[in-house]
Amino acid sequence: TDSSYYYSPFYKTGLDVLHLGNGVAVIPAFLFYEAILEQEELAIHAREVGGSAFYSPGISIGVFTIGEEVEELSFVKSGSSYYFRQFGGMGIGTLIYEPKYAATGTSCSAGPFHNASVGSVSFGNGVAVIPNYLFYNAKIAFGDFTVNIPTVGCYSFSGPDISFGDLTVGENVSSFLVNAGNHSRAFYDSKVEGNLNYNAKAARLDTEVSS
Repeated sequence: TDSSYYYSPFYKTGLDVLHLGNGVAVIPAFLFYEAILEQEELAIHAREVGGSAFYSPGISIGVFTIGEEVEELSFVKSGSSYYFRQFGGMGIGTLIYEPKYAATGTSCSAGPFHNASVGSVSFGNGVAVIPNYLFYNAKIAFGDFTVNIPTVGCYSFSGPDISFGDLTVGENVSSFLVNAGNHSRAFYDSKVEGNLNYNAKAARLDTEVSS
């Protein structure tokens, strides 16, 4: 998607309840951009979620589930910049992230949760990859937190508004992915206020460009 798709069908629309049908396979870029919604629960089970699809400071979700069916978080390209921002600016109480592997990319100007405020995060048991840029520049105080997923994407926990109490990198972590510039920086610019416990048995810096 390129920058010509900035016209949201539900721009500034006040929504009482949003229900996404079981047959929805693609949520288009900008679909609910700047919509207004306060809802206790919302789950996404579409195969693809477009750039800025839910981007809005006016959207607040208590429990937000990204289901295992999600395979791609696609971007919007503007000039030489790549914007994801699927859930940018949102307020989220609890995020449940379940995709085994959701593709993003190796270049990014704004991540899927750019400027989103998230209270807590839990990963499903089937998650094998934390995508590149997943929480890049999100606002999350993780508290004591364990990352024990085999593959950790570049810039995935990066940003000045991301903090941890004790951060544990678990035994199952085997690879830190890099972007097109060969940068990992998974925890770049974040803060670890307690102990960093590194327990990965044989993790490597994956120097192959990865998606």
